Amino acid sequence: MGWIEQEYAYLRSDFRSRGHTADEYIAAIRALFEMEAPEFHGAHIGYEGALFSPRPSAPLPIVVGGSSQAALKRAATLGDGWHGINQSPEQVTAALAAMDRYERRSPFRISLRTTMRIGGAATEASLTGAATSLAEQVERYASAGVDELVVEPVASDLDDFIGQITQFATKVTP
Repeated sequence: MGWIEQEYAYLRSDFRSRGHTADEYIAAIRALFEMEAPEFHGAHIGYEGALFSPRPSAPLPIVVGGSSQAALKRAATLGDGWHGINQSPEQVTAALAAMDRYERRSPFRISLRTTMRIGGAATEASLTGAATSLAEQVERYASAGVDELVVEPVASDLDDFIGQITQFATKVTP
């Protein structure tokens, strides 16, 4: 959905109504995926008598990102999961509590993208330290409710990047 107002200006779209527009599009897409004879009537999009074929043979999860209260409500009420970015385990716990107040759907998956650096100093990384420390930090995310953790290594070049990924795979999550 985005948070950069200038992007919306380039598209000649209203930045302030992006949340309502996203809500509507999620509902319209879900109708296409799940209804035998899809029909949807909203403020920005509408259709009836639409042929949408082939429909997915298995449900396609709709994962919603964002950390604002509106985004958490959108994830809980319209999505099948939530994707957070650079959140601490405590922030994940708070986000889940907020989504529970909106009666999130079930099943519901939690994913999180965060930066990491094994060894050395990397102040911009969320997960840092020795491999054993990172393993403990990853466990804290799992305990907070994160089902999938996407790590983005902080690296100085390609060799360093590959080294970080290799260490993560062999020492943190063997």
